[in-house]
Amino acid sequence: MPPSAKTVAFLFQAAGAMTVDDDERDIFIVRVWREPRESADAPVECRGVAEHLRSGQRRFFRHIDDLDDFIRQLSCFEERKPSRR
Repeated sequence: MPPSAKTVAFLFQAAGAMTVDDDERDIFIVRVWREPRESADAPVECRGVAEHLRSGQRRFFRHIDDLDDFIRQLSCFEERKPSRR
């Protein structure tokens, strides 16, 4: 069972992190693992799950872009803007 948002906030405060109101904080727990391979020459498959603590929403993912989309949907990050290089 993952820790509550208040537990994680306490850990951040204990570590000297900036404090903000709970309404302004988005905390995600992300777990990533390698799936067992059927043979030694099979490609490695990574999987993961992310949980947004405030809402309790979870998303399983196979690609890092799916994790990025989930965090953007539930947090204050803006959509990427094209680079001006």
